[in-house]
Amino acid sequence: MAIYGRGQMLGSGINPESFKQDYSGFANAAATQAQGLANLGATIGGTIAQAGDYFKEQKEKAKSVDTASRIAGLISSKAPDLIPGIGELKNVLDDQEIPLSERIAAAESLFGMMNTGFEVNKIINQNKLMEMQMQQASATQGPATKADDRSRFVIPPSQ
Repeated sequence: MAIYGRGQMLGSGINPESFKQDYSGFANAAATQAQGLANLGATIGGTIAQAGDYFKEQKEKAKSVDTASRIAGLISSKAPDLIPGIGELKNVLDDQEIPLSERIAAAESLFGMMNTGFEVNKIINQNKLMEMQMQQASATQGPATKADDRSRFVIPPSQ
């Protein structure tokens, strides 16, 4: 080997570590892109799950509307004067052109009227029961005695 310049070999002052390529930027970019794709997949999966829940809920509401329609049909055929306008309500429940939200509101209205009717009927039955209990209680006391009859008459004091 030949000596060059001040007694050094050609290239001896060069550090080979300096020529190493740093690929960490590419690795970090790939990791960032992978994380972004993973987040996108999770978002899509969550949206699909929400859509599934929404359609299940809509199916349950449609069942509720169908049940309300059948109840309205029974009421209109058996006791049409029980709920005024029950035929119109049934028409709303059966019309597929009307949005589901409006038919759900009509079904809730029918169920509300029925609950109110049940509460009124319950109060009426409670009142009848109380009247019967009062009649039974007065019947068990027996007939009034003659002393009881005399106590009802009050003689005013003489003047």
